Amino acid sequence: MRASVFGSAVMAVAFGASFHLACALMTDLDELSGKPNAGADAGGAPPSEAGAGVDAARSPDADAAPSSSYAAEVLSDAPVAYYRFEDSPDAETAKDEVGEHTASVVTKSAKGVVFGVPGARGTAVSLDGMSSFDVGDVFDFAGKVPFTVEVWVKPKAKESYGNLIQKLTETSFDGYRLGLSDGEPSFTANRSGVAGPDQRVSLGAGSEAPLPLEFTHLVVTVVYKFQRGNATLYVNGVASPIGGYDSPGDLPDTSAHLLLGNLFEGALDEVAIYDKALSPERIRAHYEAGKP
Repeated sequence: MRASVFGSAVMAVAFGASFHLACALMTDLDELSGKPNAGADAGGAPPSEAGAGVDAARSPDADAAPSSSYAAEVLSDAPVAYYRFEDSPDAETAKDEVGEHTASVVTKSAKGVVFGVPGARGTAVSLDGMSSFDVGDVFDFAGKVPFTVEVWVKPKAKESYGNLIQKLTETSFDGYRLGLSDGEPSFTANRSGVAGPDQRVSLGAGSEAPLPLEFTHLVVTVVYKFQRGNATLYVNGVASPIGGYDSPGDLPDTSAHLLLGNLFEGALDEVAIYDKALSPERIRAHYEAGKP
């Protein structure tokens, strides 16, 4: 593993760890102003995703779906990358089921990445906390482009740290990441070094409940409505109320590589990325198809 990638990943974990403090501060401000959290309506429901970029309808191309009912659900929503981790035990890459974005193993130890462990569906991949997959400089979703990231994750310890899906620059941490801090899942997206508050990006969503030591389905959607972005985290098909802060800026186009499982110790399965925001109904359908 390159030292620069490892160093940036360490700082990215720390960057994500500050998410809960930021959420608490914004919640306090909302309470003082009498304004409800933008991540939920007045009744506490998750933000509506009926705006631009939400894919409520399923793709009709079901013929390409394999026998797995879960994979069929994912493929019906046309991901731009999909890693099932059904690769052979001696593999050095993870196959992209829908394109050419092969994920290469980056490791600093002999047992860094182990294919073939039991997964949420079929087999998964286990990581030792010192390894990751490098997908390359893809999927920035620069500007105001809605997107979704999805993963089934099984941490090794209750107070786990690490980045499950990250695309962050090494110094300013511009970009986005879905990760764990003290076992709690969180998503952050950032753009710094721009003039004026209307150009900055500070998107966040998370949960204060640590993940159990079993496979959990995590999905994050980023949507834009009235030129402001909001992120929502779904845990096992249910939207978390923490998140959604009407960020006005555009996400940056960076040279950072997309990494899977960086600094994470545990198992990953069924990683999917979409260039649109999945609807709550489709996210729930994915969870129902993949749950034990």
